[in-house]
Amino acid sequence: MHIRNMTTLLPLFLLALWALTGCAEGPEAEYGAARPTEDGSCPVTLCFEPEDMQPTATRAADENAVRDLNIWACGTGIGRDIHLYIPDGKTAATLALIPDNYHFYAVANAGRDLGDMDETALQTLAASFSGEPGTGEAIPMAARGELHISGPASLTLRMERLVAKLSLALSVAPALQGTLAIESVQLLSVPNRCLYFADNRTSDPSQRTDYPAQSISGTSFSREYYLPENMAGTNTSVTSERQKDKAHAPSGASWLRIKARHADRPVTYSVYLGANNTTDFNVSRNTLHHLNITLSGSEPTDLRVARFSLALGTPAASYLPLDKVSVPLTFEASNQAGNSFTLRCALSQGRGRVLLDGADITSTPVSLPSTGSTRTLTFEPSAYGQQVTLTLTVSDAEGRQVSRSLSTYIKPKGELKLSMTAPDGVTAGSRSIFPITVSEENYAGTFRLRLSTATASSIGSFYFQGRQIAPGVPVDFTVAAGTHNVEFAAANAFGGDAALTATVTDDWNESRTVTRTASVSPDIIVLHPKLNVETVREYPIDSLYTMMPYVNLKVVAGQAVPTAVTVTVEVLCTGRYTGYQGGLKTYPVTQSVTIPAGSTVSNTVRLPWPMGTPTYYISDNMPADPGYAYESVSCRPGAITPSSYGSIVFQLNAD
Repeated sequence: MHIRNMTTLLPLFLLALWALTGCAEGPEAEYGAARPTEDGSCPVTLCFEPEDMQPTATRAADENAVRDLNIWACGTGIGRDIHLYIPDGKTAATLALIPDNYHFYAVANAGRDLGDMDETALQTLAASFSGEPGTGEAIPMAARGELHISGPASLTLRMERLVAKLSLALSVAPALQGTLAIESVQLLSVPNRCLYFADNRTSDPSQRTDYPAQSISGTSFSREYYLPENMAGTNTSVTSERQKDKAHAPSGASWLRIKARHADRPVTYSVYLGANNTTDFNVSRNTLHHLNITLSGSEPTDLRVARFSLALGTPAASYLPLDKVSVPLTFEASNQAGNSFTLRCALSQGRGRVLLDGADITSTPVSLPSTGSTRTLTFEPSAYGQQVTLTLTVSDAEGRQVSRSLSTYIKPKGELKLSMTAPDGVTAGSRSIFPITVSEENYAGTFRLRLSTATASSIGSFYFQGRQIAPGVPVDFTVAAGTHNVEFAAANAFGGDAALTATVTDDWNESRTVTRTASVSPDIIVLHPKLNVETVREYPIDSLYTMMPYVNLKVVAGQAVPTAVTVTVEVLCTGRYTGYQGGLKTYPVTQSVTIPAGSTVSNTVRLPWPMGTPTYYISDNMPADPGYAYESVSCRPGAITPSSYGSIVFQLNAD
């Protein structure tokens, strides 16, 4: 803000011409034409002439009018005090005064006869002001002088207006036009009374008034003010124009308050009047003050510029249902000593609570420090799937406001889902997994997972996050969304059913429960009998030859056996004699083999064909064995010794 302050004496004074003549004893005053008096006193003729006033800007008040006069002549020795009232703008009067030294006092435009007063009373005589002079209203004036009368004499009193005139020219710097707009101008701390014959100071707040604020729109403004003399004083510590502010101004100093808006930020400019732009705060009577003010910014380093602003952090476009909408709220205030600020919240859309540093301000205004502050603004929703809009407004003591709005979307609650799968093929002594999957759309919190089982420890034990789930004792865990594995360790036993129950609960206390059961079976080693047949041509001593089948038997295990296992099977041999027309016959043969511990194969047993040997004769009556033709060989399972070992069961499959 740049101010050019030019203070000059008003160029126009009313000249009061006093024509005085030496006179005898017996002081007397009369109004009218001069004539000799019977007591020997001499008449004194008084004439008043207004001096021409130089042209000034048009104002409602009549700066030059003299509507009436009150005149006092106060003798300092033997002369008595004389008072004369001249109404109706008359400009001539006659006084009869005895020789003496006199102090003369004149008041113009009082509007009435102020009566007799001595000099002491005149020092406290004051004019009252109810505001600026109205249309055609005359301005109070005063003059005083001193003259020793020993004969005919004349005296000219220069009538001074009790007011100063302030000529204001206000504009916005070209670079800021479009972003800075003037809102109003107001003259404050104006005396409502003024002493006629002494410097006027107003230490009593009841003797000061504020002129009405004048609303303005645009980037320039000009007008003139009349204000009574205000000799507020000086402050020699003010070394810069930017320091001529409220903190450095004497009490009661008159000043202009200019309200503007820089972008959307309220700004107040304080311009204190005085004879210069730094140390002087005096507004002398009968002076003209030119103020050319250019608003060139709102820098807080300029102590004459008071501003405040409000800023909100930018929220996300949307939030999950349980998320809190939290943004910084920054209130900045510069040069606002003595001002007060109130923050109000208006929740225009959505349901929930608005908190400022944890305190609910949804419907409760709060005070903000005049030095500014940074706080945390939080919105806690009470409903979901809703659009939220709220407006924060800061108001100062004068009702000036700045607002900021916040808008976001709270997503709806999703469906809580829980799944768990029981493993297949659980065998005794093994470890397996029960996978548990938890999910919920639009939910980023954690879940409470409760696991419980009634499975006896003889069947197996469940473990999660390093903890064992004891039978009949539920255990709670905290988990995030996703898949979590519960481990089941099957006991070294012949099995049974392993059941696990999972219950998941979210922060809304919604729950889902599932139970899954896995069957625990023993570890089975399967034994496979293996048979093959070989035919051998034999030549017995008493026969030409014979065809003899042999059956080879062994048992193969699917995996190495932990102990020696003896397997007894029944081998079924089906066949006929070679060269005979007889039918097929089946003969069972029971045989045992043993698989050594740590092996997968038993010993091999060679079984001769179980059919009897027929004899017939060939030429020369020589006997001959025809041999055997086998049809099939099969195996029927028998006994296994031992049938089990620990958690392992041996199972014989017939091939």
